[in-house]
Amino acid sequence: MSYLSRPAVVRLQGIALAAPMTVLVMMLFAAAACREGSNEGTPSADAGPSAAGPNRTGATAGSRGQSSAATGRSSWRPGPSGDEAVETVNDEPEVDHEGACAPADPGLDPLQLLRFTFTDGVENKDPKQKLHIARPGQRVYAHLRLRNRSGRERCVHVTFRVGGQKRTDVTLKVGKSWSWRTWAYATPRVDDTKPLQVVVTDDQGKVIVEKKLAVVPQ
Repeated sequence: MSYLSRPAVVRLQGIALAAPMTVLVMMLFAAAACREGSNEGTPSADAGPSAAGPNRTGATAGSRGQSSAATGRSSWRPGPSGDEAVETVNDEPEVDHEGACAPADPGLDPLQLLRFTFTDGVENKDPKQKLHIARPGQRVYAHLRLRNRSGRERCVHVTFRVGGQKRTDVTLKVGKSWSWRTWAYATPRVDDTKPLQVVVTDDQGKVIVEKKLAVVPQ
């Protein structure tokens, strides 16, 4: 080969080297384009909650909530003691109900007086109008609200006296209840001028309440 032909060979070698470089650049561009295409539709790390759609975390908002059963809660409500339910009872007064009285037992829980009221009548098992005095010939009710936690039926004895003389003596049943209402009544005579006294004792002989009400002639 002569000296004059060498530039032509160099030029041909340059063309041969340029071809592989062009192919490599085109492959790099193609790879970059593929990566960009694969990222379409994927939310960025700082995208808002709506960017991923409801199933991004594998659960919708509704499926994240827990029912009361799942958390161990229930709709049961304990009784006032926190560990026992209150028994539903019929607290109409039952006069002279000796069968409800408990025998002498020092271990019995005592009956508790929640409220005592002198009243002129009883409506829906509750006292009507509270009395501060009584009139001769007027019926006077002694209304009791009692708590019986002894686990069995009990009874109370209600005694009315005027001037030390017994006028009425009745026995009333007290059912198992946190709030048992019962009542008894007496009527002062037209010639009574001394106070009307009521004494309530339980079936263990304990005095639950003792009250007096003035009898005032009209």
